Amino acid sequence: TRPQKGTGTWTQNIRLTAPTGVTSLVWPRTCVNGPNNQYIHVLVMTAPVANGGTKYQNLDGALIYYRSLDGGQTWDKQGIILPGLTSDNYYGFGGDDYAWAEPHGDTLVFVNGGQWTDTFIMKSTDNGNTWTKTQILPNYYSLNNGTTQTPAFICCDGSVAAAIDKGGVVHVAFGRMRAICTGSAHNYYPGTDGLVYWNSTMPVMDTALVSDIDALINADRCIGFVVANGTDSIIDFPYYGVSLSSFPQIVVDDYNNKYFFWSSLTVGNPSPDPYNYRHIWARAWFHNKPQWTELKDLNDGVLYMFQEFVYPAVATDMKNNKVQMINQTSDQPGSNIKDTTIPIHDVSIDYREIPVSTFFPVGVENQPVAEKNPVGKNYPNPVKSTTSFNLSLDQASNVSIILSNVMGQKIQTLDKGMMNAGGHRITLDATDLASGIYFYTVKINGTSYTHKMIVE
Repeated sequence: TRPQKGTGTWTQNIRLTAPTGVTSLVWPRTCVNGPNNQYIHVLVMTAPVANGGTKYQNLDGALIYYRSLDGGQTWDKQGIILPGLTSDNYYGFGGDDYAWAEPHGDTLVFVNGGQWTDTFIMKSTDNGNTWTKTQILPNYYSLNNGTTQTPAFICCDGSVAAAIDKGGVVHVAFGRMRAICTGSAHNYYPGTDGLVYWNSTMPVMDTALVSDIDALINADRCIGFVVANGTDSIIDFPYYGVSLSSFPQIVVDDYNNKYFFWSSLTVGNPSPDPYNYRHIWARAWFHNKPQWTELKDLNDGVLYMFQEFVYPAVATDMKNNKVQMINQTSDQPGSNIKDTTIPIHDVSIDYREIPVSTFFPVGVENQPVAEKNPVGKNYPNPVKSTTSFNLSLDQASNVSIILSNVMGQKIQTLDKGMMNAGGHRITLDATDLASGIYFYTVKINGTSYTHKMIVE
């Protein structure tokens, strides 16, 4: 903690106490409310057996609740299993399968959804004293321990988001998945697609509807999906453990407009593996409008042609009518953590601001795009001989390129002179460079943009 937002020294002095018999607590999720955000609410799991833990109250991974009313100095609720989340309901919970909505006063909401649990929200209107469970998508195999065979069934993929609007309606997005138990293990179908929508004015979802993605789309219950693009198609994809359209985020603005963000497999321009890349997509539902806006690929264009974009995270507050978002990006599709056939590789965290006008229909008014770095990352990277990067110029510009080593010493300088507006592909020759880390700096009319390059 630190007393003043944005400045001062951080103090680490707050620790949750694990219940007796629990070896460790894992995968915490936190929200705050109350005067000066002094009320802290934490969801955390007891470590499952597979992660070196032991069962707690007969749950192989129990989801438990903590609360502090004094900024974490003391905890008046510790290690509580909320009603409806006991071993009578579930065999256990999955890490990261739960997410808080931004609190509204004393109203708290979190959503949970996994391949082997129901998808549901828990809501408290008295700051966490009492809770009510509302089903979204039932799971008839929530007590399956991995040894009882099941047919393939529809479920949540374990990636969820929730938000409370100005009228108190809870909006939920979750990835759509199929799962199965072979009698010896839990398995899932990584080619399943669809980001599902539900809100608290709706009844429990019909599993037959969720099983049919075309019916979901026609019913306006599917936020996102892999979008067809002419003759391009899905070539192949690495596994993230979720749907082809997943990792949802939701923002509600002051006018009660809802904005949804997610990562989706995107056809066209595959990697050399070859795999399709994932992009960040977005869609809005403006207040009192009868339908969704069009799906927007936020990574469309030459700058993002050979980059992966996953794990979006958005701020719940807007900045000058712009959504603030960070996401992970890399030249290599996939995650070695989730798919060991993918090589270990460097990733970056990018920050963007997306104007709400991005979602306005074409012809309503101009749609300014989020600020972009006009200089793309080089590919391939690491480099053995030559590598290239994309350059996008809004206007005719004077361009030069400087290659330097980690000591800041200039190795090469390339003066491109005046270049026309539009997209360009720039190639760098690294044949004579020693192995190591280098930086290429592109100066556009005096403004510099730098990226890292690794030479093998």
